[in-house]
Amino acid sequence: KIGIEAQLLKDQLANMVDEDTIAFKNVMSSSRLPSTTEDEKKHKMKSLEAANKYAIEVPMKTAELCFKVLVLSKNLVEKGNPNSVTDVGVASEIAFAGLRGACMNVEINLKNISDSNYRKNFQRKINKIIIKAGKLRSEIYDQTMSVLH
Repeated sequence: KIGIEAQLLKDQLANMVDEDTIAFKNVMSSSRLPSTTEDEKKHKMKSLEAANKYAIEVPMKTAELCFKVLVLSKNLVEKGNPNSVTDVGVASEIAFAGLRGACMNVEINLKNISDSNYRKNFQRKINKIIIKAGKLRSEIYDQTMSVLH
């Protein structure tokens, strides 16, 4: 059951790479829109806001998927094959790095959002998930090392 869920997460995370590319291209396309007239400026601003929100939502989803990998890793380090415990430990380290990297991408795009409530909401989300993930990663590391010793 865990293997099936892990494969699904792997596939979803691989798809997020493509989504992130699309999000970046949308931001770049929006930033290149003409802004000579007032109508063009309004259209460009609206387009950029939407593109930047998508460029925030994609890595936030990536961070959430990485967190799910950590949850699976915690389960595996407790119940899985002790001979594969280092694989689980490595997976959790990579998932944590992916999560933090995704949160950095959220953070860099937040500065381009005019809606302060939207910014605060996502700032709270990334702060919360990083703290929870850090604790979980530490637990997994400690459990992995205890199996090894």
